[in-house]
Amino acid sequence: MVDHVEFASADLINSFLDSWRKSGYQRFGLLVGRYQPYEEVPMGIKAVVEAIHEIQQDHEVDGIGLGDEFREEMTKVNQVAKNISPDLRIVGMIYTDLTP
Repeated sequence: MVDHVEFASADLINSFLDSWRKSGYQRFGLLVGRYQPYEEVPMGIKAVVEAIHEIQQDHEVDGIGLGDEFREEMTKVNQVAKNISPDLRIVGMIYTDLTP
């Protein structure tokens, strides 16, 4: 559990949202980053997101279909992240929502 989430670049979230805005289809992504101390909270932890990986998904206006390969792809994403840097890993998920 984390106390705070930061995106290393605003472009990460803007790119993810632009895809949704242009298509109208819901989107799902894995947040890849690292955990760091969060000084604003006693014993706090923050997740610093370095990338958003959008796995294969069925595009639907009112939902998201992730398919059977979801777990395998999560394992692959974690392995690639660790190959880049030992402290990189999946730190969460992000998805769009139609509700106001």
